Amino acid sequence: LTKLFQELMHLHRLESMGGGLPLETLSVRELATGVVEHCRDQAERESIDLQVDSVEEVSASLNPEAFGHVLGNLVNNAIKYTGSGGWVRVSFGNDLRGPWVEVRDNGPGIDPQYRERVFERFFRIDKGRARKDGGTGLGLAIVKHLCKAMSAEIELQSVPGHGSCFTIRLSG
Repeated sequence: LTKLFQELMHLHRLESMGGGLPLETLSVRELATGVVEHCRDQAERESIDLQVDSVEEVSASLNPEAFGHVLGNLVNNAIKYTGSGGWVRVSFGNDLRGPWVEVRDNGPGIDPQYRERVFERFFRIDKGRARKDGGTGLGLAIVKHLCKAMSAEIELQSVPGHGSCFTIRLSG
């Protein structure tokens, strides 16, 4: 209940802000590596191979706390829903649309009918498993609002049985 209350309050604050978060131009590699290292113990407990795949130096305009929360949520979810012996990769780079960060896994994937709904509050694909794992159904709703507050976008690609890829499109 405490976690649910905290996440509801966080979401409420985000929605009532009305504006964006203060942004700084920072190293994506440094922040992403920090998040991955923070999640490493969880990955090892679950026998998940967690790696940062990029060597490129990328800078982006972001809020470090919000970015850490967004990336941490995506990595934790990937670890939680990828089976033992699976892998999770965090990569980043620049393309014609600007800087991006991806969290890709080889977990069960997400059925096309649920892809848009995963960002809704309290939506869970597997209600029983999410409840067992302590999920509140608010994590990806918070991710979506934090991205919006950083002038970033979140995209999802997934193939059932072959994993998911969440891409954060950041401002340059």
